Amino acid sequence: MARKHCPRCKVTVEEKVIREGNKVTKVCPNCGFIFVSYEIGKGVLIFNNEPVPDTVPNTKPKSRI
Repeated sequence: MARKHCPRCKVTVEEKVIREGNKVTKVCPNCGFIFVSYEIGKGVLIFNNEPVPDTVPNTKPKSRI
């Protein structure tokens, strides 16, 4: 387990991990703030309580040769 500083309740807490099938969510046990939520094999769904847009392509930067 990891300790994180919760921006909502202003306390350093031991993050709570919730697993629902392939979905993993890490939340503050005091106030429920979502640090990160992701689906195994698919990537991040929520980061710092904000949804991550699906429109960002997962492309590698072009090489400058």
